[in-house]
Amino acid sequence: MNISIIIDKSTFQSLSFEELYRLSCYYKHIITPVLTMEILGDLKKEVQEGKPPSSERVKDFANKLFPMETIVNSHYKAILKGELLGTPVSLDGRPHVDIKKAVASESGMKGFIIKESEEEKSIYKWKEGNFTEADLELSAIWRMTTTQEDLLERLKKSLKSDSSPKFKNFDELDKSVNEVLSNPEIQEYLLISLLENYDIDANTGVQIFGRWNQQGKPLIKEFAPYAFHCLRVDTLFHFGLTSDLIGTRPTNRVDLEYLYYLPFGHVFTSNDKVHKKLAPLLLRNDQKFIAGPDLKLDLKNIVEFLNSLEIDERRKFKSVPPIIESSYTFQLWKEYFNYPIQNNGDREISEAEKEMMKEKMREFEKALEGDYIELEKSDDAEFIIKKSWISKTDPCYCGSGKKLNECCIPVDKFREIVINQIKDKIKKEIIDSYSKVDHVRFSHSTDKNLPAIIFVYKISNLDPKGLLGLLRYFKNEELKISAKIEGKFIIFSIIEKNGDEFVALNPIPCSLQQVKSFLLKNYNKICILDGLLNPENKRDVIIIIPEEGVEPRQIIINEFKI
Repeated sequence: MNISIIIDKSTFQSLSFEELYRLSCYYKHIITPVLTMEILGDLKKEVQEGKPPSSERVKDFANKLFPMETIVNSHYKAILKGELLGTPVSLDGRPHVDIKKAVASESGMKGFIIKESEEEKSIYKWKEGNFTEADLELSAIWRMTTTQEDLLERLKKSLKSDSSPKFKNFDELDKSVNEVLSNPEIQEYLLISLLENYDIDANTGVQIFGRWNQQGKPLIKEFAPYAFHCLRVDTLFHFGLTSDLIGTRPTNRVDLEYLYYLPFGHVFTSNDKVHKKLAPLLLRNDQKFIAGPDLKLDLKNIVEFLNSLEIDERRKFKSVPPIIESSYTFQLWKEYFNYPIQNNGDREISEAEKEMMKEKMREFEKALEGDYIELEKSDDAEFIIKKSWISKTDPCYCGSGKKLNECCIPVDKFREIVINQIKDKIKKEIIDSYSKVDHVRFSHSTDKNLPAIIFVYKISNLDPKGLLGLLRYFKNEELKISAKIEGKFIIFSIIEKNGDEFVALNPIPCSLQQVKSFLLKNYNKICILDGLLNPENKRDVIIIIPEEGVEPRQIIINEFKI
């Protein structure tokens, strides 16, 4: 059971860590790309006296976004473009996400794997205070383009003319906009406006017009309902601007972007004046608008109530809100789900049921690495998988309200899990990389380098991830490696210091004469290098180095056995 909610920055900033956590328990928090951009924009915000540096502010904001409990909506321009090209868009409160692939589980169930968005990747970085040069540049551009004092003044002047309609209030404005956009005689003009306003290239525009003509030139609201919604947002804003119903504050144009995402949520919350005026005109009958201060007060009261309970009692309200009649959240659950009458949260689950659920989850997790299958519509999907990462300072998954490292996973245990995850990731990188190796060579010692095992790639298969993965994992540690010969192939196993096998590579072609000659030298130390097969003669090996004059990257091996 989920009530999806879209939060603008004004509300997001006002909510504490605990309040946002409880919100994510009782609502599905949809993060819009514009929220992440507004957060990033603070990187270049001038530091005010008594306030933390801008980078710390962004880190604090990111730590209030919980990837396991949230979902990042696709960018509105990509959704709009896809719909105009013929991809249907659900406008019923479900978030719109990018699908990585469709897969089938072992039992034959079919489902979708959600693609990790760029916004999610950024949130993970920002939580650690990791800001790239690109982040800083993007932040500077964002602040520059959203704080131009005369931006909307100039837009208002360009739109205003003696013939421009003037409206006394928002009811008049809404009625007129609906009439204008429903006029059959201007639909072609509206379609052209969509292509121009949402950065759709000429070739795509030709395809879109082809579809529209083929369907008999229908009204835009029938041809592309989501594109029509975005068109309504813009038209209401522009006519409201020329009628002095909306002010020319520079950030008003940024605030407008949140309204493009309204169809993908059940609830929208904001403390922004423009949102309070326009959102009620754009919401469906089954949607709600909550003023930011009202939501904050509600969540504050919920947090205070839960904190008065013992931890075991508190955990019972991990997925359902406490029954507080005056609570806005409780009333929404009552309206949407007939809660608590139809609540199954208190039902005792048998051990057999728990094991069955765990087994089904393991089955779905295995499907993450499965092959692509054809699956057209989300209605046909029997499961959806979204892979997320959890930080040690995120709220614990048990519902206690405490941070993870203060509750179910202590710091030492968390560190152990993280190390194992990194190890598994590097292992996969190495296997994937060396599966593309053309052959392996054994190089005798020279004055400059240690004798080496060289993994040779064709230029089209060049993939340095494996060596970089080894470097990352072992750093300056020495390494053991064993191998066995099968015909004209060699199979390497890289061994950890404690004797556990780290990774076994696939069979790789080799020269048996080279191997015998190499072993006769009985070297004490050798190294692993990546090489590139010379594309001109397809015989010589070019050793890959980071830059001219730098020694090749290498892994030192102090024991090699066949």
